[in-house]
Amino acid sequence: LNGNGRVCEETKQRILQAAQEMGYLANSSARAMKSGRFGSVALLLSTVANRSRVSDELWNGIHDELALHDLHLTMAKLDDEELCDGAKVPKLLREWMADGMLIDYTHAIPPRLLELIHGHHLPAIWINSQQEGDCIFPNDLDAGRRAARHLVEIGHQRIVYFDFSHGDRHLHHYSARDRRTGVLEVLRAARRRDEVIELTPGDYDLHRATLRQLFGAKNAGKWGASAYGKHEVQMILAAAGEAGWSVGRDFSLISFGSSGEIYSGYRISTLVVPEREVGRCAVGMLREKIENPQQSLPPVAVPFGWCAGDSCIPGGFQAV
Repeated sequence: LNGNGRVCEETKQRILQAAQEMGYLANSSARAMKSGRFGSVALLLSTVANRSRVSDELWNGIHDELALHDLHLTMAKLDDEELCDGAKVPKLLREWMADGMLIDYTHAIPPRLLELIHGHHLPAIWINSQQEGDCIFPNDLDAGRRAARHLVEIGHQRIVYFDFSHGDRHLHHYSARDRRTGVLEVLRAARRRDEVIELTPGDYDLHRATLRQLFGAKNAGKWGASAYGKHEVQMILAAAGEAGWSVGRDFSLISFGSSGEIYSGYRISTLVVPEREVGRCAVGMLREKIENPQQSLPPVAVPFGWCAGDSCIPGGFQAV
């Protein structure tokens, strides 16, 4: 039944047919006791809003790679008090009947949790979080550079970076810092005029007023823009439309997010977050970590994809 017996093919098929007719199922508990493994992985999420985000693509990547290796998934959400409990954390894997865990806790991580994970050598891989090791995340720094490089290559002299989603970026996800840094690195190396507009999340009146003023400057046309994400894109297109501007004709726009998204009838050129690949690779890293919990795996930064839309002025434009 386990494939290890030395029997002829005819006997093997008779045994398997008999087992099927009798409804035989392998005893997973007995198998776990014998191997010392549960054949399961836990996905740990925070109960704090916006500190854990599992998209459909990330789910699919995790699921597909687990299925490939006949592994199962357990999901758990714990508050910070439980995650910092020195008596509870070492027992988590046994309580969840899991061999290791994927941690999707993206920012403002309690230092005590990091200490407990490392101190007890729990097999864990951090997703969407930059750590010294045992982590995997989209390469937002490189994506920011690529967005700026594209705008430079099509000739823009003035390029604006928008982020209305984070405010004080030091308190939020690393992507806010890295996208901005990547954009500015390229612009300053190319000696292009750069401008950063970062506003407090939720202050829509201020967002609208700032954009109206920007698009109201009639001599400021034909510039390039890079936006942190979909909220910024929606606000930019609405303000441009009110001012009679057209993206791809009067200014260029590149964003970061999912592939093939359309806003107000425009396909926005997008650096595509590699969430499926992050999920797939995270499972592979965790399998390696389970085999050797003492080993620290180097951080893995996964490159973004590229989806060309119709939101950039065609190449060869020389801005004034």
